[in-house]
Amino acid sequence: MMDTETWELVDFDEDFLALIRKCKVPESIQQTLHQRHFTSSALFAFAFVDSRALEDFIQAVGTLHDDPPEWNTSIEASSIRHLHHCCVLESKRDSSSAAPVANISVDPQSTHMGSLLDLAWADLPPLRVKEVDFLAMKKEFMTKYPSETLSTSNTPCARFIATLMQQKARKAFTWIPWKELLSESRWLDIQEKGKKRQKLEGIILYDAVADVEDDDLSGAPFFIQSILETRAIALALTKICHLSIGKKYVSQFMKLYTARSSDSGLRSPSLKEAQSADKEFWTDAFNMVNEEPEQWDVESAVSEVLTVKNLLSIHMMPRPRVLKGKGFGKGKSPFEKGKGKGKKGKGKSFWDRSHLSKKTWQNNWAKATSDGTPFCHRFHLYNSCSSPNCKFSHLCPVLVNGKICGQKHKASEHGRPQN
Repeated sequence: MMDTETWELVDFDEDFLALIRKCKVPESIQQTLHQRHFTSSALFAFAFVDSRALEDFIQAVGTLHDDPPEWNTSIEASSIRHLHHCCVLESKRDSSSAAPVANISVDPQSTHMGSLLDLAWADLPPLRVKEVDFLAMKKEFMTKYPSETLSTSNTPCARFIATLMQQKARKAFTWIPWKELLSESRWLDIQEKGKKRQKLEGIILYDAVADVEDDDLSGAPFFIQSILETRAIALALTKICHLSIGKKYVSQFMKLYTARSSDSGLRSPSLKEAQSADKEFWTDAFNMVNEEPEQWDVESAVSEVLTVKNLLSIHMMPRPRVLKGKGFGKGKSPFEKGKGKGKKGKGKSFWDRSHLSKKTWQNNWAKATSDGTPFCHRFHLYNSCSSPNCKFSHLCPVLVNGKICGQKHKASEHGRPQN
């Protein structure tokens, strides 16, 4: 048991420590308050937006201490309520005494502590999921989905589960970045590299923020599929969304991510574009759940956005490729001529097509017209076809957004201003 002198060594303010003694808060609860960084009466008074949030905190403390079901009516729970009440009164006195110093007239009827608490915001770290509860969740998962297997590579880590449980308790779902969708194996790898947990006076902090950079993510399809499957399993473990819905999303996402367009001018989404599409999708689905919880749950919202709205296909559409060539200089306008000797200069302009091989049919040129007529190679490559009855097409074969230009000029003259 810790004596009074031991607690004076921690970072509690004197007035807050006096209130703790006044309310007879047990030492085990004091340790929890210190671990949560509630070291002053003001911090504890403004930590909860309403009485419901305070009761959730009291319930969470009881869960951490393995207390019986009558925890809410116990002496320990009443001491926390008493402490919060005293902290609120203390903050009221501080506010009323600070008003004359600031030379500001305060109307006690218009400004009250309740409205200030409604404006308070506390982004507390998620409550830690006990090992016994985590094992029970896994056991229930295997009973509900007997054909599935859980391994360290696809089982979400405890911190990820705690984040989802916090969102579920608050009934406010938000998108979680890919770098935080950690499996147990990736969690251990980060710990070994020293990127996850920090140490303070020899105590490992569970609430340390994940130090994972976006650059640590890989664009490999297998890697992306693994983290998306980890999220699907996490949603099923926490009973937020059925596993079949999560797997349906993963299958559709990977199908669009790995698709290859027959059009050479289009490409698949990049890693950042894919993550952005994932964020747009889940943000849209979660907004439906958060704004209309009576009408939507996560399962129905995901099905609505995925199947009915078809937003994933829209966000994952192929992108146009960026044409690379010598005519596109770094940091210069493509219309600007280069610097050279002489009055007129010898630099190449954007319209100078001399860098194109005169004997090679370019990849972004079609080989035949829409009606199947081949393009004349002598006309476009060698400029030597003078036959008025040439059976090959002399129209422009350059592809623009997947369509043939078809204008009456050579391929090398495509895009050149017409006089």
